[in-house]
Amino acid sequence: EKGSIAIIDLTQNTVTGTIGTGYYVSNLVFSGTNLLATNSGSGTVAVIDTNSLQVTRTVNTGLKWTPFSGQVA
Repeated sequence: EKGSIAIIDLTQNTVTGTIGTGYYVSNLVFSGTNLLATNSGSGTVAVIDTNSLQVTRTVNTGLKWTPFSGQVA
């Protein structure tokens, strides 16, 4: 099962939806109007448009982290 990022309404303190990403989301970084989500288990970075809350592309980094070994594959 792929990972996801929760969309939170801070005025209501509720989760209003999710954005599907790759496996093991490990870092989030803003770049302009995009949110970049590194997916260490997939070896990818999901580029999320913060206006539409949709993944607009996925960049393959070629690096995967194996969660139980702690090693990059």
